[in-house]
Amino acid sequence: MVRIPAGTFTMGGGAGDHQVTLTHDFWIGATEVTRGQWESYSANAGWEYSSMPDYPCTTSTTASDCPADTVSWYDVAKYANALSATEGLTLCHLADGTDLASAYLANPYACPGYRLPTEAEWEYAARAGEDTTYSGSNASTDVAWTYENAYGVGTYAHEAATLAPNAWGLYDMSGNVWEWTNDWYGGYADGSSDVDPAGPVTGSGEGSEGSYRVSRGGGWNYDARYAAVSVRYNGPLTATAASKASAFRGRALDS
Repeated sequence: MVRIPAGTFTMGGGAGDHQVTLTHDFWIGATEVTRGQWESYSANAGWEYSSMPDYPCTTSTTASDCPADTVSWYDVAKYANALSATEGLTLCHLADGTDLASAYLANPYACPGYRLPTEAEWEYAARAGEDTTYSGSNASTDVAWTYENAYGVGTYAHEAATLAPNAWGLYDMSGNVWEWTNDWYGGYADGSSDVDPAGPVTGSGEGSEGSYRVSRGGGWNYDARYAAVSVRYNGPLTATAASKASAFRGRALDS
């Protein structure tokens, strides 16, 4: 885990730009959760990845270093709870992982356990205090596995940390596999403050807002433009497509 300092940054790309302040330090994984980490939780032992064997992870060492994929938002919430339970921390998501809302959705920043990062935390960590198109570089091939240097040349997801990290030591924030966040999908600032924003508040269940969660970072079979730090995507909570629904970067509040 890497400790990320509190701070203010410009969130968004283009018309959605606005200043956001995160008032607490937080911890986030240096890499996407690997298959080895994912399967160390007993409920995930022998997990079936849809990217294997149809889209095998490109690795020179072991598949356990590949990012965990084919996981739904619910799967991630349950995994985060398992990490919290192991360390005696508060569970940040409903225990069975099947409710449409996080137990701490109104104020995820109040939970000291593991949870999905908010969209603001994810983008802040990806930018790492720099004004680059991708997380750590203006050249996608320096930091991101995308269509251009992966699927387009016959490879797929790659093991973690095979390209350069960003300034805060985080790998694959751009590219490799999409990463779930805590937020419901909607406008950058809808239903949120510009201080510790928690994202839109669900309730109606109509359209994409209230039905989909935000995913970030792009993937190995998407064009590089999707790996830009400002690009947002979405998916239903049960989505498990190989490069659409990745695992996450565990996050805990600085206590």
